[in-house]
Amino acid sequence: MADVCVLIIYPNLNVVVKHDFTKLTKSLLKAIACNRWKTAANIILKHDSIIAQIQDLLRRKINNEFQQLSSDCLLKGNSPKETTAFANDAFVNELRVKSPLWFSIVSAAFGMLGKSQDKKRRRWFNVISVATSVLAKFRNAKLSALAYRISMVLLHGGFSYLDVLRLNRLGICMSPDFSIELQRKMGLLKFSLEEISRR
Repeated sequence: MADVCVLIIYPNLNVVVKHDFTKLTKSLLKAIACNRWKTAANIILKHDSIIAQIQDLLRRKINNEFQQLSSDCLLKGNSPKETTAFANDAFVNELRVKSPLWFSIVSAAFGMLGKSQDKKRRRWFNVISVATSVLAKFRNAKLSALAYRISMVLLHGGFSYLDVLRLNRLGICMSPDFSIELQRKMGLLKFSLEEISRR
């Protein structure tokens, strides 16, 4: 491997020459100097000293993406109209644009790095939507559009009051009280809270 030297020229014209690098650091510096960014990125992921710093940066970056998501996203809509119009594919596309780093990480976690069959892709949209919804709702209770939709399905599907309460504690759906209030607004409620709690 060719030797690598770095000249650091300070504003006062002092020059410092650095050349005592590890083999991995030399490869990284050479890749950066030659504008081979993909190679540089791959080396960074193998460099223990850099990875330790990147993990903290990733946490902060994802935290910022979720804070921005909290200000305006499809999960924030909890009116009857917004709840019924919520679509997983639209939400995933919103994530792709507004939270690109989180989208990349969650896509990799689900094993969806390339193109996939339509049937599997539809399930992928659903899983990403639910996982992100649970995390977002934990951070900000107002991000609950998908939780409201799931609650409506559960209550109309015959789930008991206690079942919905358990799933609410997991962050998957809304509490029975909130779910019933939304259905009351939508004119879908055909039974009282007392009747549901006895089921």
